Amino acid sequence: MMNIFSTTTILLSILQLRSFTYANADSATVSTDGEVTIDNVGGCEPQPILGGKFSTCQKYQIGTLNSSPRRCIHIESSPTQPAEEESFTICQNFPNWFDGTNGCHAYATNPGYCSQYGHLDYSQHSQFNANQACCACGGGTRGKPRLQVGDYVTLKGYHPHLDQCKSLKIVKLETEPSFRYLLEVMKLCGPRSIQSVNEHGLRTFVEQFQPGFQIAVESDDPLVIDKYWRVELKKCRSGLKEQEFEFLMASEDGETVAIQHKALGLPLTVPLGGKSSFVNLKQVWEEGLFLGSDEFYFLKMMSSTNNGRLNENGEPYGPSYSFLVSGYFGEKEYSEVKTRQVEMSRGVEEQEFAMWTFKIMDDTDGDSEAVDEHVKWLQTKTQMIGIDYLEELAPWDLLDVDREASKSEVKSRFRELSRSFHPDKLVHHHEKKELFERIFVLLQSAYQGLKSADEKEKEAFRVQAESDSQLFTHSQNIVELLPIYWTKIESDNSTDTTTTRADRYILNVASHLNSTLMNDTAVEEEREPSIQIWVVFMYSARCGMSRTIRGMVDLAAAHLKQYDGIKGRCLWLWPLSGVSSC
Repeated sequence: MMNIFSTTTILLSILQLRSFTYANADSATVSTDGEVTIDNVGGCEPQPILGGKFSTCQKYQIGTLNSSPRRCIHIESSPTQPAEEESFTICQNFPNWFDGTNGCHAYATNPGYCSQYGHLDYSQHSQFNANQACCACGGGTRGKPRLQVGDYVTLKGYHPHLDQCKSLKIVKLETEPSFRYLLEVMKLCGPRSIQSVNEHGLRTFVEQFQPGFQIAVESDDPLVIDKYWRVELKKCRSGLKEQEFEFLMASEDGETVAIQHKALGLPLTVPLGGKSSFVNLKQVWEEGLFLGSDEFYFLKMMSSTNNGRLNENGEPYGPSYSFLVSGYFGEKEYSEVKTRQVEMSRGVEEQEFAMWTFKIMDDTDGDSEAVDEHVKWLQTKTQMIGIDYLEELAPWDLLDVDREASKSEVKSRFRELSRSFHPDKLVHHHEKKELFERIFVLLQSAYQGLKSADEKEKEAFRVQAESDSQLFTHSQNIVELLPIYWTKIESDNSTDTTTTRADRYILNVASHLNSTLMNDTAVEEEREPSIQIWVVFMYSARCGMSRTIRGMVDLAAAHLKQYDGIKGRCLWLWPLSGVSSC
């Protein structure tokens, strides 16, 4: 496999631009640290990547293998700024200034430095002294703030607990009495203490900083406050610019590529702390191993240059690399992209959270396709296994939103789904109207619980509604057989007590009534007998081992559905064993 960072020779070949193809640009350069600069953007000429499996000039979603539901890499851009804040200017230090030992940050944090050393000549290192270059010493220049309203930020050395908070958002820029950023905590963060444990072993926590807590930061110094790119995992939606990525360039073998966020023009590696714009793209399975085996890839980036570090033999270390992963072993929710150092990742290539897929994005409008697919999913589940299944869903899964979705997102999604299931649309279909009314009531109940502006109240509702029994909630290939679908057969009151018999149960799912009501016609089609495959699978939705393989199980079910004559669904039972009919 080609490694473009390992030797000076290969780096030089990159700089000579002999091994790479570029799209939608008249010229491109690569710096010695691997950064790509595209100049004079013009018409896009598609170039094949990885033997034509991908192409430049095309938008892609990068999704996880994990099911329930599948998620895509999602990077938010900053919103448009108010006109009054566009005109803000503040004092800014000269970029990258230092006196040979200290930078402007040292002068700002050490009273007396300006008067003692600010006037000294540092011509050996800079043509300016601290009094000229640093705002703290009365120098600097005027310019727009580095950050803006809507940006998420991290703090360094400002507060020992807030430094660990990843949910600080700039809500206002203030100039009086002096310039400062007003930050607000958007999600619970800070040191946690256990508040209570329920009968299932689930713990609730008290956080030090609640949503709505605000703090003012009177600094624009990147060593104090800096932008935090939220590389999240959210439900895949067609038409979302936050989920659009494109290939810029590739090596001749296609395995070393530059991928950037299309709307932001930001290399995928940058917000993840990568030291180069390039990622290594490696196919997980051999082609032809099973249907769709060529759709899954590992992504790996340079995470450290290790410049100046020597090993025990006095030789320089080479660069370090990290896998891009959708989470770590056993996590309940995969909500952000993380990295895992290769040297510390024994066996990671066997884990589904290290596997990614690329899907071409259609130029559809917003969430229209997503709404249609969820409506179809709700109807299919009702047809296959009955309305009772929907009653067992967590409210955010029922509404097809993220667990931590905002009030506005919940409201918008409820309105979209209401248009499809409002019973008033079926005034002339009494029985079907009754079924839709039940679905609508479930949607309405989920909405009422999730729309609360009180974060404590909403979290209490979410914890209470958490489903401990479902592992494949949004799978298109698997329907879980929950305990409510099994009816015990009562004893025949036999007087023979010499023989012990195991309890017997009847599986009762998907009534004929549900099936016919959800279809436009009630005509039964004659079907050829199908092959049935029975599999016993023991799992628990609260078990990390079970959660970490659910994507593989779902993939296997999807694979079986491709073959003619095999029944097109899988059914699973929790908690002791699972029975699958595919």
